[in-house]
Amino acid sequence: MDVQVEDQVLGFLFSFALHDFSVSSLFMSLRDAEYSDLDSRIKDIEVRLGLIARPGAIGILLDLLPKLSEDSMLHYVVYRLLERLSALKHRNKVVLSGLDILGRLFRIFTSQKGSSAASQEQRIIQKLLRRTLDLGATTVDTRILFQSAVASHGGLDTDILEMIRAGIKSRWPDHFSFEKRAVLEFHEDSTKGLPTSGFTLLVCLYQCSSHTTEGFSAFRFGFGSRDTPHKKHKLFSPSACRHTFYSTSRSG
Repeated sequence: MDVQVEDQVLGFLFSFALHDFSVSSLFMSLRDAEYSDLDSRIKDIEVRLGLIARPGAIGILLDLLPKLSEDSMLHYVVYRLLERLSALKHRNKVVLSGLDILGRLFRIFTSQKGSSAASQEQRIIQKLLRRTLDLGATTVDTRILFQSAVASHGGLDTDILEMIRAGIKSRWPDHFSFEKRAVLEFHEDSTKGLPTSGFTLLVCLYQCSSHTTEGFSAFRFGFGSRDTPHKKHKLFSPSACRHTFYSTSRSG
């Protein structure tokens, strides 16, 4: 594939993922940069990096990278952009974790061990791995991590041990991340009404930002109609979840 075509295809995929086609020429603009200048060039465009709106486009972009294995700079730019996206917005970190990229990145990381030519790419992959591990890992990925920590000569790989240590200190439990106006709705068919003694709601909720001055319901309870007799419980959030605090609400 022609270099210019590569940059255009990946640029369109990346801009589609962000739902912002002003960054479609990003890869073309970085093509003539030296490795030493890439980080500063990418830092200059961080203000244009927003939320990942189309996660599937990121998945396609990553699927294309192995077909472009000879272009190491292109790989570095992709991983660096993903690392910055995950650092700028917690929502992006959640999205990337949902793409199951941990295993893919770790395989690339271990395959490049000992290769001086890929040292910069490996360094940025390691940072991205640590950010992804912040949200936890599956049992399969965790087993592979621990197995890979033991080198072929019987010693321990300090780089992988550092990633494991960072993963153990993971701050994030399982949680829902809402973007814009979203709702989590529960239905109960067996509930006949509110208990006479009241009830307690305990929820960890944090509103990162709000683009509206209107209030919103953090919790709502409602009775269905005759056609839909079940009770509805809704948790609302107008934006993404990032940090947590405890909030208790009691009725009755």
